[in-house]
Amino acid sequence: MVVPFVIPGIMKGISYSQAFYLLKDHPEYTIFEALGESRRRMHGYKWRYFMLNLSFIG
Repeated sequence: MVVPFVIPGIMKGISYSQAFYLLKDHPEYTIFEALGESRRRMHGYKWRYFMLNLSFIG
């Protein structure tokens, strides 16, 4: 069954959502450093980011 993995997958996707921007701002970062930094920066802001994305629907 795939359903139990949907919510955790969305949460991980949100955690890593800023990695692309971090790589653009800091080209010296490796991909793993960017993913770690993205996860650190999104800690505590996942719900706000999710709601921001929902606000653009419609």
